[in-house]
Amino acid sequence: RKRERMKPRAGATKSAAVGGKRNRWGTATWAVFLCAYFAGAAAMVSQIIKECAIERTPSVRAAAAMQALRVVDPAKFNYVLVFMVAVIFALYGVAVQQKKWGIVWGGLTFLATDLFNEMWNALFFHYSNYSTCWVGTPGNSMFQILIGWNVEICCTFAVTGLAMLLLLPEDRNYCFFGFIPNRLLLSWVFAALATSIELFVLHPFGALTWDFPWWNYNVLGGTMIWLYGYLHFFMLAAFVHDLKSRALQFAIPFVMLAGGIAAFCYFGPLGLHWV
Repeated sequence: RKRERMKPRAGATKSAAVGGKRNRWGTATWAVFLCAYFAGAAAMVSQIIKECAIERTPSVRAAAAMQALRVVDPAKFNYVLVFMVAVIFALYGVAVQQKKWGIVWGGLTFLATDLFNEMWNALFFHYSNYSTCWVGTPGNSMFQILIGWNVEICCTFAVTGLAMLLLLPEDRNYCFFGFIPNRLLLSWVFAALATSIELFVLHPFGALTWDFPWWNYNVLGGTMIWLYGYLHFFMLAAFVHDLKSRALQFAIPFVMLAGGIAAFCYFGPLGLHWV
């Protein structure tokens, strides 16, 4: 009987071998993707440096956004903002009540990544004196925080990361189709959804705009928005979600948010007034 108990289950060895194969293929997929991602990022940084060296006057869209920057206009207030804030508190409150700390800190990391992006986006406008790198948000925002960031976008990004994190499989090593890591595939899908909303909903209404040709309506422009406008948000949120250390899960969004707020105060209204 003892020998029978020690004998491995039928199919257990095969299952382990398949799992190992998935992990190897998943690692290879991650490696190829990250190499392509950083190679493209280096090319984009080079282009950004060139744009900053050109002397120009602010674009019409950028000038309109700057005129509305941190202007409190009671006529633009809408109770939708109260509803949005209530939804944020409800979603995070449920996650805290269920002690799903990975979702809480991953969601806040998603928001902190957006703050970091919009800070250097605003600094890019300061140095180029033409437009923002990503998008400008002229229009009827209730409150324009930065040239490319308003209170509506802030509330949206506070909950967008939660949507993906709630759908993550418990097994972080599982690969779809045998070779695509589930975290990577879900990040791809949600980034594609966000890109589609920007291209086909917000931009036609003038809610999100851009002046540089990088984001044009073509395959290259859509890929750039997907790859460098959204994808790393979801990937970083999933990374924090999967961390085994609770202290590290808390530290990453805390440091990012604290650093972003400090940079906003220093470069913004309490300091240099660059953004």
